[in-house]
Amino acid sequence: MTQISGKILVTGGAGFIGSHLVEHLVGLGAQVVVLDNFRNGKRENLAASGAIEVIEGDIVDGATCRRALEGVATVYHLACLGVRH
Repeated sequence: MTQISGKILVTGGAGFIGSHLVEHLVGLGAQVVVLDNFRNGKRENLAASGAIEVIEGDIVDGATCRRALEGVATVYHLACLGVRH
């Protein structure tokens, strides 16, 4: 199995797809930061993901995004309101 080094940000990481990506990245050894406002995502989706940093906030807030991006090498941008919005 390939190991990943470096810090990775997953926006929308508490959603269905995002949480599965987070779990996979953690399994590969990545240090993962999740940025989610929990409007659609659920905290329990992250329960099995191991040691991750969770930042509750919105991607439209510049200060929150800057904080989430500190030391990050890669971003997976999955945050969205969803198809029903």
